[in-house]
Amino acid sequence: MLLRLTKEEAVLGNDKLTRNHIKAILMNVLLAGIDTSAISITWTMAELARNPRVMNKVQYEIRNHVKNKGSITFDSIDQLPYLKMVIDQRNMEATSCSTSSASKRSNV
Repeated sequence: MLLRLTKEEAVLGNDKLTRNHIKAILMNVLLAGIDTSAISITWTMAELARNPRVMNKVQYEIRNHVKNKGSITFDSIDQLPYLKMVIDQRNMEATSCSTSSASKRSNV
């Protein structure tokens, strides 16, 4: 679609839409997904650092799994119920925070 707009010489503000604009748009989309994942992992690790008991349970579960299997794959997450629970909890908190922020903005 963006390439079609380029061929049709669509106007973007005072400029025509170029391949450089398309590259910038696609880079923003790509980096937004990476940045979101990185932030989520960082927050999860920070919460685990603040809760050593939970972190020790996750570490124990992972170490036991790795000892038996050699590595962790995406499919093996189902075999790590405590880790999965921590990830699910973090996702619920992140969703709750974004919903709460959106409702605060709409009430302004």
